[in-house]
Amino acid sequence: MIVNNFNFFLILFYTFAVTVTSIWFALRFNLSFNIQDKPNKRSLHNKSLPRTGGIIFIPIILLVWFLAGIDSPLYLSFTIISLMAISFLDDIHSISAAVRFIFHIISILIFVLYLDITLNFFNLGIIVLFLVWMSNLFNFMDGSDGMAAGMAVIGFFSYAIASYMVGDFSFALENGIIMMCSLGFLFFNFSPAKIFMGDVGSISLGFLAGAMGIIGWQKEIWALWFPLLIFSPFIIDATTTLLKRILKREKFWQAHREHYYQRLVLLGWSHKKTALVFYIVMICLALISFYINNYNNKFILVIILFFYCLPMIYIDRIWKEYLLNNRSSDNK
Repeated sequence: MIVNNFNFFLILFYTFAVTVTSIWFALRFNLSFNIQDKPNKRSLHNKSLPRTGGIIFIPIILLVWFLAGIDSPLYLSFTIISLMAISFLDDIHSISAAVRFIFHIISILIFVLYLDITLNFFNLGIIVLFLVWMSNLFNFMDGSDGMAAGMAVIGFFSYAIASYMVGDFSFALENGIIMMCSLGFLFFNFSPAKIFMGDVGSISLGFLAGAMGIIGWQKEIWALWFPLLIFSPFIIDATTTLLKRILKREKFWQAHREHYYQRLVLLGWSHKKTALVFYIVMICLALISFYINNYNNKFILVIILFFYCLPMIYIDRIWKEYLLNNRSSDNK
């Protein structure tokens, strides 16, 4: 596919405009089809809102890819459609975590097998589990206004810039379209949110974050650590929280409010402040990623890991104090 600069940015503009118009239309005429996000043990909200954002903007991504003539592999679109289908069913009628997990593994395994990468059985399993985890952790982190959508904008923008810099304009446009759809959705999802993306949006975006990272590595646009570092705020928060719940022998698959971003909101931070802080962190990490990718200074990765630990330890400490104070208040 040959893309000149004018067409490149025109397609991105149209993508954004179509997404904003479609979501506005759905909200204006209340086309939620009774698919509502009702407050539960995991929620940081106290009222129901439509969770049809993903049902709107994920198909727009696939449609614009097709209309723009992007050389997107058919198996990539097939996997997204498969994940959308099971997620849509889950949004309508709750499906057990085990059934969803098995379906995700099968769909993503087919995608990885079609990739033009020579893998032994062990590495195949690692990549499949990584993509399954990326799909689900985006869902776990989609619990605060503007959080997942904003991180998607920054992450896929970074992918697009990196691809554009090496001259792979088709892959840059492919990621740019995801970014512009996420940005269009963010206009309605930033605090105070008017709509949520639901499982269709979060599962699909999580898979795309991991899949585009793998494809970019396959194309030798970036090293494998590049997408991991860019999306590390989500990866580290979700993974650390999961491991803690497993070690405490809790039912980690059940709804909870123990993610670090959830703790910040419960400790008094607004949804807006929490999202903006995560945005700043991710933008800084994206800039560092570009620096390391260009100058091959991997020692910075060790420093970043160290500085991740400090705020997490601090939040753990004040969270314990918060729980103790609440228990003391309940006992009075």
